[in-house]
Amino acid sequence: MESIVIQSDIVNMVLAENFVDAICDERHLDNYYATISVPVLKAVENAILFGSKNNSKSSVTLSCDYYRGGIVFTIQAPESCFAEIPNGDIPPAGSFQEAMFLVGMLADEVKPSDDGCSLQIKFAIQGIKPEEAVQRIAVLEKFYMPEVVEA
Repeated sequence: MESIVIQSDIVNMVLAENFVDAICDERHLDNYYATISVPVLKAVENAILFGSKNNSKSSVTLSCDYYRGGIVFTIQAPESCFAEIPNGDIPPAGSFQEAMFLVGMLADEVKPSDDGCSLQIKFAIQGIKPEEAVQRIAVLEKFYMPEVVEA
């Protein structure tokens, strides 16, 4: 298992990005990079902003392990910020549910534990059904390119 402890300051997100980049590079997961990095980084951001309340005196732990046919990331925060995994409509921007929505939609399995202080995010890396790939791409497009309403 590989892990990194990140001081809870949003400027330290680059450390989480570098960690995920290195994991994906070393395991040759280029085809899965966006599907893995977006939910993992959103979960880390959630842990820093809501689980640590952006208090640089506390920290968030990001770890990675492998299982047959996949990869699992675990994010540990000092306070609850993973208890609720919303589905359905996109939650309000800036809310802790916003990040958890993306995590739930893009990961193969999401498992909060420790009263919402810990989150395990699993990704199958041996293959993905074409219809799941299309659905995940649609979620990313809808999330990052909201519809324009003309008056």
